[in-house]
Amino acid sequence: MSEIIMNQIPMNKNPKFSPEDIAAILGQYPPTPEQAKIIASPHDRPAVVIAGAGSGKTETMSTRVIYLIANGLVEPDKILGLTFTRKSANDLAVKVRNSLRVLERSAEYRAKLGVNDKVRIFSGEPSISTYHSYANKIAASHSLRLGIEPPESMLGEAAAWQQVEKIVRNYDGDMSDVESLLSTVIKDVLKLVSQIKEHEVEILRITEFTEQFLSEVLNVEPVARNKFAPYYADVLPIITAQKARLQLLPIVERVINERARKSELTFDDQMSLAADIAGKFPDVGAIEREKYQVVLLDEYQDTSASQLRLMQALFGGGHPITAVGDPCQAIYAWRGASSDTMAAFPTDFRSRDGKLAESYTLLISWRNDHGILDLANTVSESLRNPINSTGNSNSKISKLGPKPTAAPAELSCGIYATVELEAEAIADHLVSFWSKEVREKLPELIEKKKKDPTFRFVESTAILVRNRSQISEIESALRALEIPVEVVGIDGLIHIPEVAEIHAMLRVIALPDAGTALMRLLNNGFWRIGPADIAALGKFARSRASEREPGRNLVERVLNGSDVESDELARSSIVEALDELAELAELSKVVQRGSSKSNVRDSFSEVGFTRLVALAKQIQRLRKKVHLPIPDLIVAIERELYLAVDVALTEHNRRYLDRFIDEANNFYSQGGSLSSFLTWIDVADREEGGLRAGGVEVRKDVVQILTVHGAKGGEWDLVVLPGLAEGVFPSDKSGENWLKDEGTVPFPLRLDRDRFKPLELQRCITTTDVRDEIGNYHLYCNDRKGDEEQRLAYVAVTRARSHLFCTTSWWRNGKNFVPPSSLYKDVFNQVVKVGGEVAGEIDVPPTDPENPGLVNPKSAPWPVDPLGKRRPNFETLLKALQNNNSDFSIISENTQLDQKILELKSGVELALQEQQRDKSEIIVKLPPRLSVSALLALATDQKEFAARIRRPLPFKPDPIARRGTAFHSWLEERFGDVALLDEDELPGSADEGAFDESVLSSLKEKWLASEWGNRSPIAVEVPFERTIAGVLLRGRMDAVYSTPTGGFEVVDWKTGSAKSGRELELAAIQLAMYRLAYAEIANCNLSDVGAAFHYVSSQETIRPADLLDRNGLIDLIDQVPTS
Repeated sequence: MSEIIMNQIPMNKNPKFSPEDIAAILGQYPPTPEQAKIIASPHDRPAVVIAGAGSGKTETMSTRVIYLIANGLVEPDKILGLTFTRKSANDLAVKVRNSLRVLERSAEYRAKLGVNDKVRIFSGEPSISTYHSYANKIAASHSLRLGIEPPESMLGEAAAWQQVEKIVRNYDGDMSDVESLLSTVIKDVLKLVSQIKEHEVEILRITEFTEQFLSEVLNVEPVARNKFAPYYADVLPIITAQKARLQLLPIVERVINERARKSELTFDDQMSLAADIAGKFPDVGAIEREKYQVVLLDEYQDTSASQLRLMQALFGGGHPITAVGDPCQAIYAWRGASSDTMAAFPTDFRSRDGKLAESYTLLISWRNDHGILDLANTVSESLRNPINSTGNSNSKISKLGPKPTAAPAELSCGIYATVELEAEAIADHLVSFWSKEVREKLPELIEKKKKDPTFRFVESTAILVRNRSQISEIESALRALEIPVEVVGIDGLIHIPEVAEIHAMLRVIALPDAGTALMRLLNNGFWRIGPADIAALGKFARSRASEREPGRNLVERVLNGSDVESDELARSSIVEALDELAELAELSKVVQRGSSKSNVRDSFSEVGFTRLVALAKQIQRLRKKVHLPIPDLIVAIERELYLAVDVALTEHNRRYLDRFIDEANNFYSQGGSLSSFLTWIDVADREEGGLRAGGVEVRKDVVQILTVHGAKGGEWDLVVLPGLAEGVFPSDKSGENWLKDEGTVPFPLRLDRDRFKPLELQRCITTTDVRDEIGNYHLYCNDRKGDEEQRLAYVAVTRARSHLFCTTSWWRNGKNFVPPSSLYKDVFNQVVKVGGEVAGEIDVPPTDPENPGLVNPKSAPWPVDPLGKRRPNFETLLKALQNNNSDFSIISENTQLDQKILELKSGVELALQEQQRDKSEIIVKLPPRLSVSALLALATDQKEFAARIRRPLPFKPDPIARRGTAFHSWLEERFGDVALLDEDELPGSADEGAFDESVLSSLKEKWLASEWGNRSPIAVEVPFERTIAGVLLRGRMDAVYSTPTGGFEVVDWKTGSAKSGRELELAAIQLAMYRLAYAEIANCNLSDVGAAFHYVSSQETIRPADLLDRNGLIDLIDQVPTS
């Protein structure tokens, strides 16, 4: 064996290879002049790179890393790269690792170095991770120096919410000035806790400041006004908010003390702790600077005050640190990020000689075509501020320029009468890209694009909404035209019909006043209660309230101090009234006709009364199960409402139901109660940015609907921006303002206070002066919010590669028409400029005196038919199958009939099974969702598989399985996907018989020596969901490689012994499913995708022949009845 020489490259001061040389060796396009300048910039001083949207910052920064390593300027393991999401960390790590492999194998590179091909050049790898992962390492290594025990696990968003909710509910202190709902109080407390740690401010300091502020406001000279109202109405909410904050601070203190007592940290707490450690112990910074000679910070515009503190303490003082970001994409101010961070970098990170950090730009967009790019530059015009903090007005950020292959973009816009017509127009627009005929041509379009870089077509599509309330109408319009659609995120998930019904039932069984939720159940597709019976139920609820408190009129209730609205709601709760109907049904069996009880029943139709009583009993049954874990309760509701039938008739099948159950399971596993889960969902739905996400996963098989905030980091061929109306997008909501918001730390106490305009109350003499000063401050805060809305608009526009469609409507949900927003006007002007299609007249307001949607509301049959237009097909197929399948063959063979009838088959069969279910006979049916491994178990032994479904039992811990998990974790890390656990943290790693390191090391060596060791996959850990024969199959592919013929090969890593014969035949079912799933993901023919097992121990790669196709998999599943 040849001697392995590590790190053969001598450390040099003068580079041998230029950026162009590196690109040529790597087989990449040569860098542009601006890219080359950044790649070859000095590596011994701080710098900031302003990188516009789609400007190739990841490619540039990865090449910068390779340039430094290849020239021996920095050793690989002396480089630290930090970003926000695992996806971004993965992208950068994979690019760097793959490039190093290419260099390692390059004869040209070795020749210039004078190194033979048997010598290993590079040792170690750059450390690339998320900011929070890096902060965790700092905190875990040094927190004991502050007397803080490192937490065993982090408090997730859900767990933190539960903790605060419990403390708030049990708090018995004075809350007389707090007027907010429970959910708002929890949100405010969480925000205060986070900001207090973020900005290193003591609770006592906030108390003193707030009391001083109130004193200044309350002690000014009043003007001649009513002695009962000495302050202006617009000042009173400010006083109330400050008093409310004072009453919330004791709760905040309890939360902080509780976390300290239990050694619990949220991710924000962890970041603040790491910053505290770095600031208090200078030797920590010395250690990190010695460890990392070069530091790269990605998405720097989104860094918070704690992250800035951490980076300054560790890598300030002129250490080589490079920040990359785009100030025009700073949209997370509500999460603690400051929009001024990028501009302040040159001052915050001066060089060792005290000079401002160097500034560079990346201003060529490699994403957007002409037209879209011009629009983006128009939108960002007011945002391109000086990139340094010297106030030099001549130092402006230039606009983005086009890529060499940029083509004319397809821009269009439309202004419609109503929101409903706007949604229908969006659906009509998408049909031309998402019809079945067009999607079948995708493989040929992809091939054409390879030959002509300027050719454009639509493969991926996203609809980006400003408010989640827009989702439902748009999604319904798309489904009406049978366009495949996915709503991204739990905050959008709860608007999906089947999930909304479960959410409604959860509220009804947990909250006695959930009348709105009950209304959802009354008119859903299952119960279908008509308007007359709903009106009768409301009348019964009111009469019931009057009978209970006959002597209390409105005046009496007010004099007794009641909140009239809530009191009335409690007295006339239709939820409780529905409960009494069930009791009334029992009494009616013995009550004489004509009595008052009988008259109540006569108010309802016979069918309506029967259904209402059945619903009441259903709710009572489910209330008895409220003690169950939340996921189990959801499953019980699903069964009671027969939702499995509903979703079986949709093309998305169980996808959304399962995702909701996953979210519930995650919440419950952290100790959450049902009430806290419901509150958490409500806040997720209301919050502007929704829940924190790890980056959007762009899909090409569905139209994705998500918020603009959630779309950051993604890009699609076609983007639709709806609702560009005044006050909607850009939004007219007030900006962050500590005067109005009790959940915000006062700006003068924050670490970034110098970036805010001061409130100058010292100049105020009278209450009029106070009013005017506060009014001006409100305008200032709203202007900051206006800038953030403009940045949000820039993010939205730049998500589109080649097609952009923007819409709005004159009439929205109010009584007055709403003109198009400034953003729509910018779009309109650009569309006209490029000759795009325009619908509607922008300068001709509607002549309707009132909102047509209110005057002539949308009409539809009530009760709602969940099948809608599919009802005739459903009835046809139902009749055929009820007749012992004798008519089914006629339908399937009749080419004149609508083939969509056959697509309903699995749903209709499931409906019949539910209808004819015989509970006296135990029949184990195939679950509606399976993992690929479960599918393999089904094929191997149906009886054993049925027994497992009937009575699930835990499997005995398997050392071989653990060995496989550890090996896969190593591969994930090697391919750049950050491993969630270290090998010694794997479940069962300490058990008797667990794998040992020597076995794992042997597996690593054998894999590296195999044919796959030097190849780079195009994708790793690829998740998928596909419906086959009515069953949702879910899985994850280990790796996908490109083949010399232009196809793909899916590879599954096996650490056990190689299979053969019948065992291999059964195992190949797994590959068959992977192959089918990836063919659909890649929009290619099934014949273009191969699949293989690689058995690492024996170093064998086996490619089974005659893998099952879709029909073969259907035949396999059809052997077992589904449920």
